[in-house]
Amino acid sequence: MEKAPISKSEYETIDIINSFAWLLMDASWLYRYPIISGICMVVLLSSGSLMCIKSKSATATYSCLALYFWMWMNSLWMLSDIYRYNNLELYAKIMFPVSIVFLCISFFLPSAPHVISAKFSRFHGFLFSRKSPH
Repeated sequence: MEKAPISKSEYETIDIINSFAWLLMDASWLYRYPIISGICMVVLLSSGSLMCIKSKSATATYSCLALYFWMWMNSLWMLSDIYRYNNLELYAKIMFPVSIVFLCISFFLPSAPHVISAKFSRFHGFLFSRKSPH
């Protein structure tokens, strides 16, 4: 028996949870609350993986993967800083180019500007448009 595909509203709910977990993880990292940071990291990476799995197109999948590796980079960096796991910082540094590779792949797929703008809209500097400047 096959499961029904995830609805747009369910996907958006996961996206909101993901964004909130990311924000709360970074804030609790900043204020040095390691337990809250760890809980938020688990929610962030779980919801991020779910978003990747439930993506509906190749472009959406690759742009989700770019964000997912960015989440991993941020999480590993946080762990290396809070718990002094210095070797995790190296892995965080590896996640950055991996994220960039997935983002570049997504640029060359159909409907890239629209999908990438939707995925990266939480980072308002990454909005892409083909509209004229008028």
